[in-house]
Amino acid sequence: MSGDAGPTIAGMYDYWLGGGQHLRADRELAQAIEARYPSVPSHIRAAQDFHLRAARWCAERGISRFIRAGHFTALPSGRNVHDAVREINPGAEVIYAYRDPAAFSFSAGLLDWDHGTTAVLSRTGGFLAADPVGEMLAEGEPVCLIAGMVLHFAPAERAAARLARAAAALPPESVVVVSMTLPGTRPEADEILRMFTPAVTYRHTAEDLVGWLEGAGLKIVEPGVMDVRVIPRPGEPSGGLPARAHGMIAGVLAVKP
Repeated sequence: MSGDAGPTIAGMYDYWLGGGQHLRADRELAQAIEARYPSVPSHIRAAQDFHLRAARWCAERGISRFIRAGHFTALPSGRNVHDAVREINPGAEVIYAYRDPAAFSFSAGLLDWDHGTTAVLSRTGGFLAADPVGEMLAEGEPVCLIAGMVLHFAPAERAAARLARAAAALPPESVVVVSMTLPGTRPEADEILRMFTPAVTYRHTAEDLVGWLEGAGLKIVEPGVMDVRVIPRPGEPSGGLPARAHGMIAGVLAVKP
């Protein structure tokens, strides 16, 4: 992507992930945040690594359909979900649902040649019911839905409603993967979110996240909510950091019974 538009979430994440598809405005704001808080890029990369490990875990358990949704839907200029899961199942289908029109346009063109990988624009509600996502869900096979780094951009009531709608739409035995910032866990986190001007952010806790998932009828996979920098493979025993994780980004998996 190129141009002089203002910074976007997708572009800033692309910069922190080492991609080349971001604008000067994205790079400048990302660098300003990084200058104040040098650990931010490592947290972002840890969140992306968590998404990929969670996707592989699902693929190892036979899931072959994946939906990557949210602001953190990374531009495909580096390793992403389709790369990770196809190491397990070369025939896995992956849909990337973008909220940023520019990121969607770029990714749609780049992914057009890749059979089984699709980009869709999800700025309007109801993308889970619209094709090609709706067609994938209608097949009734378990799906891995990765809602990465998106819920802190919604107030609590809306975040809970989004998870409830997603859970209702997913077939049984599907897995929901969530990552989210926890501003109250680090003194600098609130200041970072204030500097993050492309979108309004909200303060949520690990307890909020657990409540939303359980309220949606999902069963949380052990070890529960964890710091993405130290999270073990899903299902492995761990002391856990369920309520007061020490990192700024938490991750969790939950299964629809």
